[in-house]
Amino acid sequence: MGYPSRPFSTADVKTPARSGISDEDTISRIRNSRTVYHLSAADILDLKDAGVSDKVIDFMINTRSVYRLPPRPPAAVLTIWRDSCCGRQGR
Repeated sequence: MGYPSRPFSTADVKTPARSGISDEDTISRIRNSRTVYHLSAADILDLKDAGVSDKVIDFMINTRSVYRLPPRPPAAVLTIWRDSCCGRQGR
């Protein structure tokens, strides 16, 4: 079975839960999609109402720490100096 390359939405997570697909398979799909979830309390309740297990919900909540973005490189710094004796500028 192929895994999606697009984000795995909360609706995509609910479908396997309703179809009886295992938690491990659902987590594999989430992991392979590299989706990062920002779940609200309402989202979590909705997932629970749809039959999504606590194990899957916990994994979804933790995707923020699992798939942290690498730190941004430092911003380029442009230094402008002024020659005080002649009023010339340089870079």
